Amino acid sequence: MDENRKWALKQIKSHETDRIADALLSLAFYDDDWMFVENLCMEYSSHSESKVRGIAILCFGHIARIHGQLHIEKVMPIINKALIDKDDFIRGHAYDTKDDVNTFLRYYAFQ
Repeated sequence: MDENRKWALKQIKSHETDRIADALLSLAFYDDDWMFVENLCMEYSSHSESKVRGIAILCFGHIARIHGQLHIEKVMPIINKALIDKDDFIRGHAYDTKDDVNTFLRYYAFQ
């Protein structure tokens, strides 16, 4: 396991909102195993804190942009749900993610 992943997992285990959000972003940008990051973001997309949920959603877009891959059939329902979330932070990141997925994966199934 590389140092970034070790650091990120330590941050996630802290259960502190800002540290979890930073860790998810770091993994999305720097971890080579996009499926590991995708699964982690799927888990954290239902976190109790809106900041963590929003960042997890945003990370799907980073995965699409950086790796050119995403299990869209798993992730699309999460993103679509976030597009109608009552929280502006989550909705904003969902719209950014939708744009990244459409741009980098050429996927246009979003409503």
